[in-house]
Amino acid sequence: MEAEIKWCNVDRLFYIYHNDEAIHQQKTEPNETEVIEALQSDNWKARFDDMREGKRVRVSERIYWDMLGSVPPKKQTANSFFCGEPYSGNYHHYFEKKNGYCYGELKPLK
Repeated sequence: MEAEIKWCNVDRLFYIYHNDEAIHQQKTEPNETEVIEALQSDNWKARFDDMREGKRVRVSERIYWDMLGSVPPKKQTANSFFCGEPYSGNYHHYFEKKNGYCYGELKPLK
């Protein structure tokens, strides 16, 4: 997997790009471990398989924003939202931003 790191003078953040799409951003220059974690967190299939197994997983910024834009959220706060199809039962995909990272899991709508 190839990744590219770019600095943005406008918002003063480092961006990690994969396949010409920004998948993560942070204030400090990412080290090799952070780049690998960002690439792993951008793997749609693996992330959603892990969520279906009941795990809370780190997801990329791209997945977070794509999910927020894909269907109207069922419930949303400043840094988190539930989404899912209306017929999906009580468990929905829950995404949140915390400490500069994005996470996802399946959990009941409260």
